[in-house]
This record gives sequence, C-alpha cells and structure tokens, in this order.
Amino acid sequence: MLLPRFKKTVLAIAEDGIALRDAGNTTRALSNSGQKLDNQTILDVLHEHQGLLKGKSVSLVLANTFVRFIVLPWQDGLYSRNDWDALANHAFREQYGTIADQWKIRTSLGSFGANVVATATDSALYDGLVNAAKQGGYAWQSIEPVAMRLLNQSKRDYLATLIVEPEHLMLCETSQSEFKHFSVMSPPTGEEAEFASQMLARWQLQLPASLQSSPLAIHVSGKLKESWGQEFQNMRDKLNLTMVMPKQKHQTHAGWLTTI
Repeated sequence: MLLPRFKKTVLAIAEDGIALRDAGNTTRALSNSGQKLDNQTILDVLHEHQGLLKGKSVSLVLANTFVRFIVLPWQDGLYSRNDWDALANHAFREQYGTIADQWKIRTSLGSFGANVVATATDSALYDGLVNAAKQGGYAWQSIEPVAMRLLNQSKRDYLATLIVEPEHLMLCETSQSEFKHFSVMSPPTGEEAEFASQMLARWQLQLPASLQSSPLAIHVSGKLKESWGQEFQNMRDKLNLTMVMPKQKHQTHAGWLTTI
C-alpha cells in the first residue's frame, strides 16, 4: 500500500514566516503576514501554538538564510563525530572569526572517505528551539536546513544544485555523490532569476570542456513561481538543466518549505 507523501508533521521557519503542515497535508501559517522574525519572536510563536504540536514528532526545516555551510575534506585520522565537530568549529572560526563562537555547529557524516558537510546556526535560536520542544511536550524528529533535505535527494544525479529562495541563492557543487563546495549570493527582491543566470554562467565557465554539458538541478521557492522570468527560461535552454518548479504558487516561502 502506498503511503501519502506528507505523512509527517513538518514545521518550517523562513524570513517571511512560520508554517506548519500536519499529517493530513494541511498547511497553515503560524505567524502574521509581514511579521519580523527575530529569535525571540520565533520562540514566542512556537509557544503560542504549542498545542498544535504537543505529543508529536515534528520535522523542522530552516530556510538556508538561517544556516552557514562549510565542506570539510576527509581526514583519515578522524573517526568520531566529536573529532569532526572540533574540526568544524576550527574551520568556521578561521573563516568567520570569533562570531562563530555564538553558533551551534554540527557535522553531517556520510560514507567513509567522503567529504563532510558542517553547518552553523545561531546558538540562541537552536537552543531555544530545543527548549521549546521540551516545554511544549513535543519532539524534533530532525532539525535541518532545506539545502540538506534537497541535496540528499539529488546530489547523486547532478554536478551541481541551485536552490533559489527569496533574496538568497545557494549553489552546491558535487562530484560522484560527494559534496565539494557551497556558494551563496544575495540578490535584491525580484532579481533572483537574473542573478541565478549570472551565477550559473560564471560557474559553467570554470568547468573543463568535458563537464560543460553535465546535468544541473534548480529548486525554486513556490513564493517565486510567478516571478520567474523569461531570461532564466532562455538560460535553461542553453544548459543541461533540470528545473524543479513547484506545482502551485505559495503565499510564503515558509509554506513552500513544508512541502520539501
């Protein structure tokens, strides 16, 4: 018997709001439209709606804007997660400075010998989310950025994957199912398609001739469905590109994130 696709409770947090998709596939906004979401506001919204979550195991999806990424090359002498976490802490501090001391850093270990992805999230937000679940009587089944949810689905098939969110582009390069590099751009509102075209064009120029026609994937937020312009459609015709467009427009980016 086939199970329904959205059989789990999913909560998503984005810059434009918080949304909840229940086991019956119904999505609802938990925050007010246009509400500024700082850490405390996010936690207040969860507290206000904890009755909807109580007793449930919830998958939490964060917009990529809440997370930073680093790819760590495989190290033969490291075997435990604690060792990899220590290396990730050092790498983030080296790149970003002492501000990294305020981040919750986690590593995602894949197959033996493969590069390791490390993520950094604001510690105050992460710890607040953990405490909110404890106090509200529910559990986080997972806490992960949308990038990792999408990339774990597609990295085996594509040389690179571009994730397009409002005012945020993330390009992840892979090779033989292994993460290689993350690149980020922050285009102005409404210019995501134009910047995406430029980003992919520059990336393709750096490829050797033998890889010029390698397959690419693009995932576009449902909030941007109607604004995706003809310029990018033309770029799609030039590249070996799989474009994953949502079937319907979503009023908020958070609402789209619950469908991933």
